[in-house]
Amino acid sequence: MNQTDKYFVIVNPASGNGKVAKKWDSIRGELQKHLDFEFQLTEYPYHGEKIAIAAVEMGYRKIIGVGGDGLLQEISNGILNQTVVPSADVTVALLSNGTGNDWIKTSAMPGNLTKAIETIKRGKTITQDVGKVTFTKDGVRQTCYCVNFAGVGFDSYVVAKTLHLKKYGAIAYLLGMLQCLFSYKKPVLKISSAEHSVTTACYLCITGIGKFGGGGMKLMPGALLNDGLFFVSVAKNLSRMKVVTNIHKLYSGELIHMEEVDAFETKKINIEVVSSDQDVYIEADGEVLGTGPFEIEIVPAVLTVIVSEG
Repeated sequence: MNQTDKYFVIVNPASGNGKVAKKWDSIRGELQKHLDFEFQLTEYPYHGEKIAIAAVEMGYRKIIGVGGDGLLQEISNGILNQTVVPSADVTVALLSNGTGNDWIKTSAMPGNLTKAIETIKRGKTITQDVGKVTFTKDGVRQTCYCVNFAGVGFDSYVVAKTLHLKKYGAIAYLLGMLQCLFSYKKPVLKISSAEHSVTTACYLCITGIGKFGGGGMKLMPGALLNDGLFFVSVAKNLSRMKVVTNIHKLYSGELIHMEEVDAFETKKINIEVVSSDQDVYIEADGEVLGTGPFEIEIVPAVLTVIVSEG
């Protein structure tokens, strides 16, 4: 079936703590004014990946996600894992309605629905990089692609512990950070790449394709979506007090100028847990994946995405 001129819309009704479920009828009505499309709602975690694979197999080459960064990750994994066409032949756009909404802050895809649809109609694209993350889940080594960032340490701890705060939107990550600050115990990590190697008690290690994570925190300020590199920020042995008194630097991008922070670019990074009093997880695009050891490798220019012209 040839559906190359028609859009397939994948909707996560649970995105934004159920916000999409309440808004879908109005979003659907607005889309129908401008685009020819079919749609399907996700029904369980990672369903978006299966739907995306099926859409490509049916002949669709233009996919729109209605949801958050996690849905974009699922759709992208489907595009990258299907075997019908080269992944870059499929174009994906995001109508962002999640909790953090971080990917659109780098891509400049509008958060406003009307402006986002106008951007989709204009059709400007880039072919961005993705990260291939290897981790352990249920005793088995697994892989997953990420489109914005992957992190080990405090950020993954916060995501794992504060799912109940998602109803507060982007501020959920700040609330979660403050809630978890006194229970988090820094693991000792061995972080190594071709350019950098360190073994340290670690507050967080975050690898960015995009610049933002955690609902607007500019943790990877030098990152670009399509330069073939990760921008890595390693916050080492930061004290709790120093974190609290420097929260503004998490949002401004000044974090990387602190003496306890290493920042560098690389194509591949390995992270080994040397010692820890707690389980250490990796999260990618706001979704907890599994435990270590971790490998994160750039896969350049494989995902075609709609971006703003401005």
